Amino acid sequence: MIRLLLAASVLVAGSGCASTQPATAAAAIESAGPSLAGTEVRCASTGDRTALGTAGSVQVVELWATWCAPCVRALPLWSRLADEKGIEILAVSIDDERQAPIDFAQKHGISLPVLWDPFAQQISTAVPLSGVVPATLVVDCEGLVRHVHEGFAGPQVIDEVAAEVEKLRGESSCKAEAPLARCAP
Repeated sequence: MIRLLLAASVLVAGSGCASTQPATAAAAIESAGPSLAGTEVRCASTGDRTALGTAGSVQVVELWATWCAPCVRALPLWSRLADEKGIEILAVSIDDERQAPIDFAQKHGISLPVLWDPFAQQISTAVPLSGVVPATLVVDCEGLVRHVHEGFAGPQVIDEVAAEVEKLRGESSCKAEAPLARCAP
């Protein structure tokens, strides 16, 4: 019953999913925002638990779903950004089945680590979001969410997030660790 209610709330709130306009709830968090540090999701390919916001590096957490048209358009662009700029981007699927994001990533050549948080149950307890996907979280090296983008307004969002990541990298003495390669599809 809880899953059904969560699915309904994601679908209702996610009706913005089909929109290309960012949600009004999207905001830049100027200082310390909510923390993702230690929030556990699963590696989609293995089912192993992994903690977000603990790598000691700036990360982009992209919440997406295989049924969301803007997500499907955005994910290959995020993958290309990660490959070209070395930005750690974690693709966290909110699909209810673990195999769906793996199949999608393999079919579309997505090289990002694919994680799984059905209905965003874990992330939504750590970060207040409106329920619109895609949702992009820029997380500093301490695990604090510094920027939130809900919806996908087009490729300019990719450039904006890349600039936010570079600014955060310049502000901190983060130690860079390897991305979650073991979660590649």
